[in-house]
Amino acid sequence: MEKIKILYIVKNMKTDTGVATVIMNYYNKIDKEKFKIDFFIITEFKDSYGEFLKQNGSEVYYAKNKYSLKNIKKMRQEFSDFLKKNKYDIIELHSTNFSYIFIHEAKKINIPIRIVHSHSTVHSANKFKNFVNICLNKDMKKDANIFFACSEKSGQYWYNKKICNSNSYYIIKNGIEMDKFIYKHNWENKLKREYNLEGYTVVGFVGRISKEKNIKFLTKIMNNVISKNRNFKFVIIGDGKELENLKKNTYKYKDNIIFLGMRKDVNKILNCIDLLLLPSKREGLPMTIVEAQALNVECYISNTITKEVDMGGTKFIKLNVRTWVKEILNYTNRKERLIIDRDKFDINICVKNLERIYTNLYKNFVGERYDI
Repeated sequence: MEKIKILYIVKNMKTDTGVATVIMNYYNKIDKEKFKIDFFIITEFKDSYGEFLKQNGSEVYYAKNKYSLKNIKKMRQEFSDFLKKNKYDIIELHSTNFSYIFIHEAKKINIPIRIVHSHSTVHSANKFKNFVNICLNKDMKKDANIFFACSEKSGQYWYNKKICNSNSYYIIKNGIEMDKFIYKHNWENKLKREYNLEGYTVVGFVGRISKEKNIKFLTKIMNNVISKNRNFKFVIIGDGKELENLKKNTYKYKDNIIFLGMRKDVNKILNCIDLLLLPSKREGLPMTIVEAQALNVECYISNTITKEVDMGGTKFIKLNVRTWVKEILNYTNRKERLIIDRDKFDINICVKNLERIYTNLYKNFVGERYDI
């Protein structure tokens, strides 16, 4: 039986990025007897999933022309030539800011199914870049004919009301492998002993240490909470441009803060966290919050983040330092009493939904194939 051929276009496939993680969660579960997924990657990095994808039967192509505004014409021509040589039923762009290059060319070549998949609620954290990207991608809604979003909030930002109310719009949840996220009391005890966290309320942050994550706000929270109650310890997992500033501005309370850097065992480390914080101003649908709840970790997040992320363990708080500090100081451990809806983001359920969508799209735009 001939497979449905799909091309994923991504900015990069670095192992530490949220978009790549979402893609890999689906890729690892999708039925490869029915779907052939290849990758066109804009920027190559050493620490990426590229080799793994090749070993699992995917073709992986890297853009020859480095992305820049000067190279737009060259990139368009390169991608146009690529599509003429390699036939696909579906192309899915996971980096929506590049629709003016890739979706635009795919439409000119008459690729039948042209999907843009939004994973965020902003073009760029930089105001100028945000404006430029909005201008460059003004034709995205005309060039694409199918629209995916990780959440309603993400879809509403990138598309318009007409699209969001149409049959061409789909929510594709950020599913995770629930079997990898099961709370284990013995792991919690072991990790708390290892990091000298016994007897403390452990507050965590997992993510990129960058302005987009509202790190200045997090700094104020940490300093205020520890100054009022030394029985709190903070565990920071991640790296980024604001890491040194965070360390410098919380140095006074360094005995109550542990920086673990980038970790590949976050699902294990989360067992020792009592409360996870995410004070971002903007998020598509934060996977960290999904993963934490799956491990019965309660999450306090900003009220600007979509309510869709709640599985039963999330509290949404307005971005006011005094309010956050008060809520954290009043925290009581409910880890073993939380009722979590684990099916909501179970990748095994999510991937079946995506397979149905791909198959129905193929039938509607290309022709009959088979039922799932």
